[in-house]
Amino acid sequence: MRAIAHALLLALLVLLAAQVAIADDAVPLALKFAQGDVLNYAISISGAGQLSVAGSESTGIAVQGSCTFSQTAVQVNEDGSAVLETLMPQADFTVTIKNQQARFSYADGKLRWFTDGKEQTPPQADLSKAPLLQSPLRVTTKPDGSVTDIAFSDTELLEMLRKAVPGLDKAMLGPGMPAVNSAPVLPASPVKVGETWTRTHQVPLGPNQRLDCEMRRALESVTKQGGLEIAKIVGSGEARFRGNPKLAAPGGQPVDVSIADLRQTFGSTEFFNLTTGRLIRGDYDIRFNTKIAVAMAGQGQTGSLDLRILASVVAR
Repeated sequence: MRAIAHALLLALLVLLAAQVAIADDAVPLALKFAQGDVLNYAISISGAGQLSVAGSESTGIAVQGSCTFSQTAVQVNEDGSAVLETLMPQADFTVTIKNQQARFSYADGKLRWFTDGKEQTPPQADLSKAPLLQSPLRVTTKPDGSVTDIAFSDTELLEMLRKAVPGLDKAMLGPGMPAVNSAPVLPASPVKVGETWTRTHQVPLGPNQRLDCEMRRALESVTKQGGLEIAKIVGSGEARFRGNPKLAAPGGQPVDVSIADLRQTFGSTEFFNLTTGRLIRGDYDIRFNTKIAVAMAGQGQTGSLDLRILASVVAR
């Protein structure tokens, strides 16, 4: 019995020493790509909030759904970045506003639409060119997680967007399509357990409009599981809208939109496989708050939206 106890104690000390060694060493956090790699993710979301309009009672809003994403590395560049052809093979989302419910689903190339549990006839549309559904987006991603370009496989939709929103092509839709999430997610150099990195960036939304974003992440732990090294990364962040948008209703009717406040905050817990350079799982808590005023033809209305969404991303 004493020999067994000594052996167990020795094994425990070795395990603890290995954990300390991992904690003391700086580890590189970087995505890894290889030509032909296929990355599949399952995403689930749930959310609830309140929509308020001046002079009326607030209305409850709920969101529930799931989808799958598939990314194929069709090109790997010398700097380690990759062009990922991205598709959404399946999706199923339900939105409930007060007592009314709408559900949208997509699978096997077919779109279905339900209102209060009754299936409706979806609008007739050619989905063969629909981005993400049957026409992949080509997303160029660097090892630090930043996205340097998003391009449509079919440029017809891009041209429609340019015509519909004057000036948008200069702000967002230049060569390809500069990414909304263009800031690095992972640190540029190896980090130790307990170290934090912060990224700030601006997201253009149109002429004189932008989101100011700040993200903070920290390496909380590194553990060994089945011969793999798994990093736990915790994060938080905020995005705020800046600008004064001017929109045009159908027929050219001027619309004045004033955003008194638009703020998004988030918290995250991610598990990253250091061996393969891939996300294993990510859990996200996103809170969205906005106050807005709309005026058209001399009539004005104010309102606000408070929404909390919980999302989970799991590699398959």
